[in-house]
Amino acid sequence: MIKSREKSLLLLSHYHRSRNSLVGIYSIDDLVYTQSVYFDADLVSLEQKYGKSALERIYANIFAVYAIVFYTFLPEKISLGPLSGYVTDELKQFV
Repeated sequence: MIKSREKSLLLLSHYHRSRNSLVGIYSIDDLVYTQSVYFDADLVSLEQKYGKSALERIYANIFAVYAIVFYTFLPEKISLGPLSGYVTDELKQFV
């Protein structure tokens, strides 16, 4: 007999921003996945110019898009963890 799988949470547990990259750590069930995104831009300078909050709003959207690879695990919930405060209604509809 096949057991039904419990509904799971896809979580961006934390992220790191360097000068030209973002690294996100996602987890779902007992799997951990690291996603790195590289940019031909200076993220530190952009944060100084536009503010950390403005860039974190963009980071939330980027990490939401990269979370799509986990949709095959059919998570019941998705959380952007430290960036959850930047999730808009439009982003909720997307993910």
